[in-house]
Amino acid sequence: MVADGFLSYKRAVQAYVHESPGITGSISLASLPTADITGATSAMHSIVQRSAAGTTIQTWWDGAGSARLAALQRLSEGDIAIGLSNGSTWQSPAGGQMGALPVAVAAGDVVSVVTFTGTGF
Repeated sequence: MVADGFLSYKRAVQAYVHESPGITGSISLASLPTADITGATSAMHSIVQRSAAGTTIQTWWDGAGSARLAALQRLSEGDIAIGLSNGSTWQSPAGGQMGALPVAVAAGDVVSVVTFTGTGF
C-alpha cells in the first residue's frame, strides 16, 4: 500500500535528520537507506529548517489528497502530525487547524510537520 510508503519515508527523513546534526534543506529520496523507504515514491518530499525554536521537518506527498489521508490516519493510529495542506497552512483530522507550513505546498497534499528540540538539533 502506498500509504505505508509515506509513513516509511516520514520516519526515514526524521531518522536521517536525527543522525545528521546541522543538516538543512531538502533530503532526496536517494539519500535515504533503501530498506527504510519501502513503497516511497518521487512524489514524496521534505524540507528541514533550523531556528532557535528547534529543527522543523516538513514532509509532504504531492497530490495524495483526503482519500490517502484517511488511510494514513488508520495506519498511523491517528498521528496528529499528519494532515492536509491548505496551501500555506495545514490541518490535521485529530488536531484541527495546525498553523502555517514552513514551506507552502499545493492544497490537498498530505503533509506532516514536526519540530525537534533539545541538544543536538
